[in-house]
Order: sequence, then C-alpha cells, then structure tokens
Amino acid sequence: AYEVGTFQACISRFEEQGINFDNFNSVENAADVNAVREALGYDQIIYYGASYGSQLGQHVMRDFPEILEAVVLDGANSLSRKSWVEDRALDAQWGLDNLTALCAADEKCAEAYDIPALVDAALALFDDGPLPFSYTDPDDASLTVEGEVTVKDMADFIYGQQGSRIGTFSLPALLSELINGGADLVTEVVGAGKAGQLIASRSATQDSITMLMHLAMVCSDDPVHSAGEVILDGVGAYATLRGQGAGESYAQLCSLIDVAELPDATDVDVTTDVPTLLLTGDLDVATPTFRSQIVADSLPNATLVTFPGTTHVQIGGINLCAAQVMTQFVLDPTAELDTSCVEESPVLGFVLPDGSMSQDAE
Repeated sequence: AYEVGTFQACISRFEEQGINFDNFNSVENAADVNAVREALGYDQIIYYGASYGSQLGQHVMRDFPEILEAVVLDGANSLSRKSWVEDRALDAQWGLDNLTALCAADEKCAEAYDIPALVDAALALFDDGPLPFSYTDPDDASLTVEGEVTVKDMADFIYGQQGSRIGTFSLPALLSELINGGADLVTEVVGAGKAGQLIASRSATQDSITMLMHLAMVCSDDPVHSAGEVILDGVGAYATLRGQGAGESYAQLCSLIDVAELPDATDVDVTTDVPTLLLTGDLDVATPTFRSQIVADSLPNATLVTFPGTTHVQIGGINLCAAQVMTQFVLDPTAELDTSCVEESPVLGFVLPDGSMSQDAE
C-alpha cells in the first residue's frame, strides 16, 4: 500500500505540472534520437544502446535506418519479445539452469554445491511464513524499521545476486551460509537490504521523473495486466516467485500510470542491413544471450559476440575486451572483427566453502 501511495503521489504531482505520460514511449524516444542528431548537425550517427537502450536502438533502426552508419546493442531483447515482464520467470529459470550447468562443469564447484537444492532449501526457510526483522539505520540511530522478510524477498535476493560477476560466482557459497545461519542470518542480510530500500523510498516522491519514465516505457509496450499473464511453462518454484512478483508489481503500477499502448506493428523484429554489433554476457539473466541471438538472426549484417563469465551490459560493466571489440567496430563497421580477446579474458571461479576459488582466473 505504501508503494502504491508513493507512486500515485509522484504521478499526480507531475501530471499537475502538465506532464502527459503518453508522450513517453519507445517510438517517441526514437524520434527524439533523430531530433538530437539533427540538432547536432550530423548526417549519420553510430548508435550505442545498453539494456533498454538496445531496445530503443531497434526502434531507431526501424523508423530511421537512413541516419545510421552502424549500431551497437549491448544486452538486447528483440522487439518480437512483446513483454519482458511476461517472460521474467523464463529468464530467471534460464539463469538458474545456466549457473547450475557452469557449476557442474567445474569439478570443485560440483563437489561443493548442488545449486538447485540450495535454492530450494533457501526458499524452505519460509515454509512456516515470513520472518520478522528489526533494522536500525546506521546513519540515524533513532530510525528503526520493523517488517517481514518473505519468500518472494528471498527469490528477489537470489536474482539480484546474479546481477554481477562477483555476486553470481559467490551465490552458492552465500546461500549455504544463509541456510546454515537460519532465520537470524536471513533477517540480518536480506532484511537489512529490504529495510534500506524502505528507508530510501521515504524521499521517492521528491526524486526525479526517472522511475515514472521507466514505467511509461514498460507500460506502453505490451505490459502484463495481471500476474496470471506471466509465462510459467517449465519453471520451478524460485522462477515462479520471481516472475509472479514482477508481474504483480508492474500490473499494479501500470494501472496507476495508465498510458496508451503502442500498436502491434512495433512488435516486429527489425531487418535493416545497417552494420550491427551485439554484445552479450553468458551470465546475463536480464537479457540472456539467446534473446540477443533472436535480434541477430533477423539482421542480415549483424555480429553477435558473447563474453564468458560476464553479466548484463558489457561496456558499463567495464569489460575491456568488449571495449576493444567495439572500438574496432566503430572505427570501421565493415571490417572483420578480431575477437581473440574473448578467449583470453579472465573468468572468475566459484567461491568455495573455505573462501578459496574453484579455479584461478585465466
């Protein structure tokens, strides 16, 4: 209820200032990219987009292909993937399966951990219901937050750890610690994170319009209207919790912002022959590699480069090899790329129970 009230207050405040959220969607954004190009006086540009920016880039490729010398998409979903919220559970399951396979292929990790069993055991800590916590803000001793850690919070925590390389490779060890520590440790770790978010949300209505712009983009492009629209085919308990939780949140928030939805014509994969470089990490749970492959398959002049042991977004993640590959491409989008650094890049090993790594970075 607090979250709903916070966002409703934000929406109302900006609407009172004359903001029309129907003006915030990917088609309008693509036109803005072209307007910026015109204002700067360029005939053509090389477009780089990461995460949502890679989605926007495809709208630019469809609507303004003539302005593009080349395109770099870093962590991409295809336009034909009508709703990333709808597919959230599928991607969460892919992430867990992928991590399990990587561990199984690592002798020391396979000996130390059964990742699916660890995930199940972490969720089982909530079989008797939510776990209460009390958290005092270290920056303000007079501020104490009391609440509950739920099984959904644990699913979100597991997913969130996979947002970075260190978090991903330490996840089995962390889950083992939480399971062994039981309710007290879970509330200390997960509860502290939840409390921190609640404390930060106190000033949410005073912050910028960024979150509402995000909602406008998501809710204008084939949003889910209920958690029941989330696809759960072949997913387990963890991915179900993650997918349904995201579906419930966005269905509720989209009903508040209530923006017009884009036409079905925007859900078709682009096929322009603009030279395109796609960058993806093989640990990316936000835009898994197979999602980027769909984009590449529809483009006649595309190159997809997959980086082992990396997560979502390569350039922002300070992937030096990705920067080298992208630099080559930008200097000459028609030249054959040297991607030998992909095989030479160091890959982290899994954190083992004794704190050592399952393998040295190569």
